[in-house]
Amino acid sequence: MNRQKLILLSFLFSYSLFAQIKKFVVPDSLKNKNYDYLDNQMYELRKDSAKAAVYLYTYLYKA
Repeated sequence: MNRQKLILLSFLFSYSLFAQIKKFVVPDSLKNKNYDYLDNQMYELRKDSAKAAVYLYTYLYKA
């Protein structure tokens, strides 16, 4: 039982480390957009978090 907990704990720990390695790539269509445009799009898409996340990450990447 302790071995299973240890394996599970090590798996979860390693997953959190590898999750940080992924690098966000700004889509070509958003590379030349300004902060006001990105902010407005995040606000308009606030109910659809998956779409809003692209604008948020682009905003943070450009900052």
